[in-house]
Amino acid sequence: MPHGHAHQPRKSFCFKQSPTRLANKGQQGAYRIVKRRTAGLPDTLRKVFCGPIIASGGFTAPRDQMLYEIRTYTFKPLRGADWLALYKSEGLPLQQEFLGELIGFFTTEIGDISQIVHIWAYKSLDDRIERRDRMAADSRWQEFGRKVKALDIFVSMESRIMRPTDFSPLK
Repeated sequence: MPHGHAHQPRKSFCFKQSPTRLANKGQQGAYRIVKRRTAGLPDTLRKVFCGPIIASGGFTAPRDQMLYEIRTYTFKPLRGADWLALYKSEGLPLQQEFLGELIGFFTTEIGDISQIVHIWAYKSLDDRIERRDRMAADSRWQEFGRKVKALDIFVSMESRIMRPTDFSPLK
């Protein structure tokens, strides 16, 4: 940086920018996710989350590269098996129908045994949003959700969207 020039923060699209005017569908999907997930925050905090992600294109991936959602569920002690049995019989067939590409489904061998992790592949954030929205609107998925809620076994759920590196075996 030349001497005497103050650092200028990166301009952000934030929530003044229409999602349809963003550069590509990946940025549009990122915009919608960040806007929805930060809805209760003051605008100043929303900009912290939104600006760098969208301005940098951080959620976009090359056309030949998948995005992977890694979901981690943490259950009340000794209750994960209850959910897993219900999920295997009712939830999994629906998610395979709507979400498509299941990469893996894991229980913990060593570590926090109250966690289950599953990984799904998507072509883009828009692909993920469209698939999950269709599933959420399905009455069978809604009924499954009611059954899960009645079990009262969840402690937390974490979802991360990951992009593979150029040397990853998964592309």
